[in-house]
Amino acid sequence: MCTVSWSFTSDGEFALCFNRDEQHTRVDGLPPRIWPAGFLAPVDPTAGGTWLAVRPDGGILALLNLYREKNVRISGGGSRGTLIPELAGAEQLPTLAALKKIVPRPMNSFRLLSLARDGKGMLFTWDGNVFSHRRMDKKVGMLTSSSWSTAAVISLRSAAFRKFRNDHVEPRLEDLGKFHQSLHARGGGWSICMTRDDARTVSLNTVRLAGCEVEMTHRHRARGGAGFSAVTQSLQLPLTAG
Repeated sequence: MCTVSWSFTSDGEFALCFNRDEQHTRVDGLPPRIWPAGFLAPVDPTAGGTWLAVRPDGGILALLNLYREKNVRISGGGSRGTLIPELAGAEQLPTLAALKKIVPRPMNSFRLLSLARDGKGMLFTWDGNVFSHRRMDKKVGMLTSSSWSTAAVISLRSAAFRKFRNDHVEPRLEDLGKFHQSLHARGGGWSICMTRDDARTVSLNTVRLAGCEVEMTHRHRARGGAGFSAVTQSLQLPLTAG
């Protein structure tokens, strides 16, 4: 579960939004902070990891769970969220070789999006047994996941994003933010801002990178709430030259 979208604009600004979807029983995530290794990221207090990070060089890492019919849930596997802190504190954005070294066995399946400041990106996929990767150099893109009706939900949300792109050729952060708060006519787990009996979209994080600084914001969504909290917690990180 989760949805991430991003946009590199022609005037050099980068924008990203991330909806974190979790079980109702999961402890709420904490707003972004600057970690000891120097990157900016929210915190999963349960496992001590994170789902999203911005490195001092402007590189972005975003983690989504991967669900497929053939995937088998691994009981007692390592927390996927602990991968990002290790990778975000490294000297450079991750390579496939670096990921293979740090992913413990067993670990449940995931997709890791890596975006450089210049717009070049990679998508790494771990299916629980084998790694794969591909270039992800889209100036505007979206990835989503769902543990419920996986294929149908991804297809519907992807269609919604294509329609959104028709109306926003070069979306700004505000545009992406509205998309991430959208509710589909079919409601429930179909929506980008989703709600199910067992889970919901619990938070929205945004990232805006312009010039020599990046800002990350965090908005919580309470159980039973129609939308995200009006309180926006934000933090800035100066970027290194590059």
